[in-house]
Amino acid sequence: MDFLDSSFFTKAGHKSLPTAAKVGSLSEQFNKHPRPAPVKFEHLNLLVKFGPSVAVEEALTLRMLRTSFAEKIPVPE
Repeated sequence: MDFLDSSFFTKAGHKSLPTAAKVGSLSEQFNKHPRPAPVKFEHLNLLVKFGPSVAVEEALTLRMLRTSFAEKIPVPE
């Protein structure tokens, strides 16, 4: 799920997120741990949380909190 109005796309000017294959290839825990550690893409200023325990609802909840309470609660994008 891409949020094309996020700062990753609008301010940084990126066209796409890293592919699942790229994230998996950079993860030392991929296919070895049920909750692999997030993967850092330093050059993109991006941290990717992934794996079978990651739910779309988490991203949607964070987005709702950021949209609704941006001035009151610091929420990562």
